[in-house]
Amino acid sequence: MQLEYIEDLLKTRKIRKNVCRTKQTIRDRKSIDDRLTLNGIKVDYVDAYLCKLAGCHVTIDPLLEFAYDMSYQFRLKLDRLAKRNRTALLCWYAENWGNIFPYLSKIKFHETKIIKEEKKIMSESSDESGPEVNSIPAYCCDAINIDPSDPAQLVNYH
Repeated sequence: MQLEYIEDLLKTRKIRKNVCRTKQTIRDRKSIDDRLTLNGIKVDYVDAYLCKLAGCHVTIDPLLEFAYDMSYQFRLKLDRLAKRNRTALLCWYAENWGNIFPYLSKIKFHETKIIKEEKKIMSESSDESGPEVNSIPAYCCDAINIDPSDPAQLVNYH
């Protein structure tokens, strides 16, 4: 039963179809695919754990910054592909999970934490006052006073 679950999970893994035009790109893609096969479901677990830790999808910037710190601290090799590709970086995290896991709370998520906190505040305020119709989050646009009859404002501040 457990093996079937893992196979189903791996079948549903999102795979980008890349157009490989150069020999280097083909080699890089094959290397990433080999690492994904080698690490198996652990890469999906790492990705889900990091997304849960951040509260939303985590971009490569905070992950790479943290990976640089950990590679320096533990003298781990951060390979060329991990520096350039998020999937390869997640493979690097999976390969070094034992060393990195205790320090994951130190990742600085930059904007993702801010957006998460604003969404949390908005959901709390909507729970208290009831759902607002057509409410615009503060982080979506700078101008609050938009005249809907002016097409120029609608085009610029949608």
